[in-house]
Amino acid sequence: MNLLRTLSFSLLLALPGLAQNIEKLPEIVIERELITDDQGLQQFAPWDVDCPACKGKGTAECRNCAGVKEWKDCIECKGTRRATCRVCLGTKKVPDPLLELVCPSCWGLGWTPCGMCSGFGRIKESDPSGNERSVRCVGCKHKGFWKCAVCDGKQHLQAMRIKKKSLGEAKLKDLIKARTAIQEGIAVLEAYEPSGHASKELKQLSKDLRPAIKVLGELGDMLDTLDAVLGTIHKAGAGYVNYEAKLTYSLLTYKGRMLYLLRYEDRLLELYSERAEFNEEHKAPH
Repeated sequence: MNLLRTLSFSLLLALPGLAQNIEKLPEIVIERELITDDQGLQQFAPWDVDCPACKGKGTAECRNCAGVKEWKDCIECKGTRRATCRVCLGTKKVPDPLLELVCPSCWGLGWTPCGMCSGFGRIKESDPSGNERSVRCVGCKHKGFWKCAVCDGKQHLQAMRIKKKSLGEAKLKDLIKARTAIQEGIAVLEAYEPSGHASKELKQLSKDLRPAIKVLGELGDMLDTLDAVLGTIHKAGAGYVNYEAKLTYSLLTYKGRMLYLLRYEDRLLELYSERAEFNEEHKAPH
């Protein structure tokens, strides 16, 4: 089944234009009621929401091996087909979205899959007679996955900080400055399209995204992760079927995930900036 999964994945990538639509990004909807405290300042209302992803069970259908039959080596569920909910991490409550988010680099898996074999540890290869066979992936040396360097395997990320302060403690001017850098990063990624020179493009992206990386280190970690994923494909070599398509797929996938992270933080900065502006206007003079 691993071979069939890999073959299906390769065929999917080979279809023109389809790679761009392979991963649908979650919608970012973050709203929070504001309440006024005894000093006349705005504070975000307390958060207590049951997890809709697992319906309060703490576990859900394993997303890593969904649609794959008899994958006993699944790194998330070990073949049981159920795993700890990625959204609530088993707590049955949704973490406060103002403080924490599911890691967009691994989508809460905690592991990064090889760009060549997609985590299966094996790829297809043709012998001199043209017969296809399943062989150990040379890109990852049959490992399939490695710990996500963005969340350090913790599956979730904490909301960004500014000058080592939480967004709730940051000054309005610093929130505005950080948001400007984040929005510049969004513009860079929205304009980016792969052109067939993956290594050069990654270096240019790292340069163009430098202002955003300075305020959001996780963005730099995601670029490093993308570099590692591309590296697994480069190790396999251009002689493999759909080599270029896999490079493009990885670039587009991480473009989307980095955009998600930036847009998420941009929304947080918007909410905190509005609150900070009100509070600075209504703060009692010393």
